[in-house]
Amino acid sequence: MTQKIFQLENNEILITDGQSTYTDSKENFLKDIPSFDSFSNNLVIYNQTLKVYVTDDKINDYTAQPNFDTCIDSVQTIIDVQKKRKSDATT
Repeated sequence: MTQKIFQLENNEILITDGQSTYTDSKENFLKDIPSFDSFSNNLVIYNQTLKVYVTDDKINDYTAQPNFDTCIDSVQTIIDVQKKRKSDATT
C-alpha cells in the first residue's frame, strides 16, 4: 500500500506521496517553503492513506488539512527547491 504522509517529529520533516520522499530539518523545510504556516505543534503525523491525524500526543478526528495536503501533492516541487538550496549553498 502506497502511503501519503506529512510528518514532523524531532524537528525533522518527512513528506511522501508514495513515490517521492522529502526529508530535512524543520528549519530547512521552512526555508524551502517560506509560505508554509509555521508550526504550533512539536509532533505532527498526517497520513492521507490511513486517515490518521496526530498532533503532539493527541489523536484528532481526521479531516483534510490543506497545508499538509498541498505539501504531499507538491512533494517533487519541494524536493527540487531543496536541491537548488543545497546547490546554491555549495557555489
